[in-house]
Amino acid sequence: MKPSEKEVQYVMTRGFSDHYGPIEPLLYIRLAKQLRAQNPYDMLVFENDTPKTMTISVNGYHADTDEHLPENKVVTRIHSLPIKKFWLKYDDYGDHWVGTFLFPEEY
Repeated sequence: MKPSEKEVQYVMTRGFSDHYGPIEPLLYIRLAKQLRAQNPYDMLVFENDTPKTMTISVNGYHADTDEHLPENKVVTRIHSLPIKKFWLKYDDYGDHWVGTFLFPEEY
């Protein structure tokens, strides 16, 4: 099994949970699962590039090759209400990954 195929447990910081509540993160998890299957890097960056468009980029290290991206690589754009920029940071715990939703200032 490739490292990127290991199970992912999703969690969020208190600040992220307080800002988005319990429902909206479920949509971000579903989207993250789809994106990770094609782009298994250790960070996703969610931010608005227009008031009605969210850009999602990958950054960091590739889970299978350990290749490092020197800068964000945009992987998709979707229609969205304005959001506060946030990250989804994946950490390898050996037998599984933990994906943490957080704001940049919480890192």
